[in-house]
Amino acid sequence: MNNKYVKMALVALLCVAMILPFVSFESVDVSATGNYSGAVIDTTDAPNGVKLSILGDSISTYQGVSNDVNANSTIGKNAVFYSEARDDVASYNYFVTRKDTWWQQAADTLDMDVLVNNSWSGSRVFGDGTDTTDPEGTAPLAAWKGRCMQLHDDAGTNAGTKPDIIAVYMGTNDIKAHSGIDTFGDNQAAMIAEGEDTSDTDFQYPFSKYVRMVYNILTTYSNAEVYLFTLLPHEGQTQVHRTAMTQFNQSVRDLVTYYQGKGKAVYLVDLYNDSGITSDFSVIDRYLGNSLHPNDAGMDCITNCFVSSILRNSKYFNSSDFCSIEYDLDDVFVDGGNVGAVRLSDASSDTK
Repeated sequence: MNNKYVKMALVALLCVAMILPFVSFESVDVSATGNYSGAVIDTTDAPNGVKLSILGDSISTYQGVSNDVNANSTIGKNAVFYSEARDDVASYNYFVTRKDTWWQQAADTLDMDVLVNNSWSGSRVFGDGTDTTDPEGTAPLAAWKGRCMQLHDDAGTNAGTKPDIIAVYMGTNDIKAHSGIDTFGDNQAAMIAEGEDTSDTDFQYPFSKYVRMVYNILTTYSNAEVYLFTLLPHEGQTQVHRTAMTQFNQSVRDLVTYYQGKGKAVYLVDLYNDSGITSDFSVIDRYLGNSLHPNDAGMDCITNCFVSSILRNSKYFNSSDFCSIEYDLDDVFVDGGNVGAVRLSDASSDTK
């Protein structure tokens, strides 16, 4: 046998031997995306102190975090969906503690610090922030106007600290309110013109407000990496809403491509394609507690996709931080806040 391949095999075996102690195979859940087995990603050498901020709706809220004025003085009135009080609501299959949330699991897995979680239950990207019948009417401003620029600590012991990584999981409530969304790919020039002209508030296209939100984030936090999430399917969607979601998700993908082409640190977290949560009722019942909001198992699926995207893209984490041979990082598996297994095979069940 060629000595080169012998050496490669020995290195691979050593790598697996080093990281096997970190996994308990009995505790690793098997998600709808396939069988998970083998070695794990070892984050013991991950950099400390990377600051994570979140901009989201109800799926990303948690009582005492997404309305913590000690983190940011503007978020005290943010409406909250998840809380310790919901931990015992068995009828909706909600068993979500703070540790179970997708953002806290990601922070724990990669040894990041949650800086600001500016998530508001019921909030939208496209809202104008003035209509009091809109949940965003009572917010400081709509997501595209003000909240997207309140992701830094302005009040606590870290006052003045800006985030290193920003996760943007917004749009679910917009889909519920819009029957159709003109796609970014078909209207790129017009949407960029509307979105990046901060003096323009007369939008022809609703998605231009999403562009404005991302542009404001990039301008306010120029050194941060920005991760944009596509939306999960959920039960009870009409064909009109499914069409709007397809348009929205593709627009997010195309916007990531656009900004990457401009050299911006904007990356995709494609929950719709990669999470394993589909519109099948049996899958939704397992992962979405009320057919819309993820339970702890659903949170795991979101965490997997977010952590995978960070490991593929972030300047704060690279291959030297992790013991990886040629594993597909889309298949990082996190279970209950612990680093889980990486899928080594069963490619036929991949949801991509």
